[in-house]
Amino acid sequence: TTALAQPSLRLEVGGQQFGGFASLVQDREAGGTVTLEQGWISDAFLGLWWPELGKDLAPGPHRFPAECVGRRVEVTQALAPGNARGRLRSWTLIDACPIACEVDARDGEKSSVTSLTLRVGGVGAAM
Repeated sequence: TTALAQPSLRLEVGGQQFGGFASLVQDREAGGTVTLEQGWISDAFLGLWWPELGKDLAPGPHRFPAECVGRRVEVTQALAPGNARGRLRSWTLIDACPIACEVDARDGEKSSVTSLTLRVGGVGAAM
């Protein structure tokens, strides 16, 4: 699988972690999307939008319903793990809705994914 043992980006909603990824790519030309690459998501993450879609994603590509109520999603990265100052970089995905993902494999209640793409109304960044 392509899941990383220690992904550097944490995917969170309401202070709870729902995934981890190696990289974040913002595509301003594709109508405001953000793609998280090489990581994992929990079944509960997609269940925040569509309870019926949150479980048992089979390996392969998936597209999700275009109609969706956006949520605030946080992506955080520890810049110096173990450092006493605990510096973080974060991105706030405003009005985020998952629109697609590529699942590699399933492991319990998690899916290893090549990519997760979210439509966003805006992105706020902080360091």
